[in-house]
Amino acid sequence: MTPTCETNDVAIYTNIPYGFKLFNVLDIQMNTDAWYAKSFFAYSQPMHGDVMTFKIPAEQNMIFTKRIIGCPGDKVSFQGGIIFLNDKPLSLEYIGPYQFLENEHIITRYAFRETLPNGVSYIVLYKSEIPINSRMGITETFIIPKGHRLMIGDNRESSDDSRNFLSYVKEENIKGKVFYRLISNGNISTLNLIKIINGFKWKQCFTWIK
Repeated sequence: MTPTCETNDVAIYTNIPYGFKLFNVLDIQMNTDAWYAKSFFAYSQPMHGDVMTFKIPAEQNMIFTKRIIGCPGDKVSFQGGIIFLNDKPLSLEYIGPYQFLENEHIITRYAFRETLPNGVSYIVLYKSEIPINSRMGITETFIIPKGHRLMIGDNRESSDDSRNFLSYVKEENIKGKVFYRLISNGNISTLNLIKIINGFKWKQCFTWIK
């Protein structure tokens, strides 16, 4: 999800807007048609542009963080580096080169501001200054079923998401919305204290995630 969330970031998420779910609290799989698996006191739904954390049945030991691009009833397709939402391309504005640390290596990508029809905008990364040359290719049109979301990573050419093995994400597998970053440190997993200290990205610590 670089640049929105980078490797080893420590962030906070909440599911309060989506109501109280017993199986989210217990972190177990339940019959989602049963009354006790429904949301209580919900006042919102996961919407376009929200950054969400979730699990998938095939990888129960992993938690994924991606952005919602498609909601139930939407049609989504990819043509090169351009996302088409309900047959209309999302706006992309070139910003410039972007560098980040990954596995102790400096990676260079090209940043663009993408804007959804609801006005939500965010930074996405491509390997080329011309997104249409992206290796994302041309996909089939995804029609999002009821009770699911289409999740895409912001690092568009280096993301495992709904375009490949994750497929659609069921609402009951969503853990919550990521909204605040506490720590950003690309070296936090190393045992080298000097690298940990030097790895802090202070401008990205204690910041809101959009």
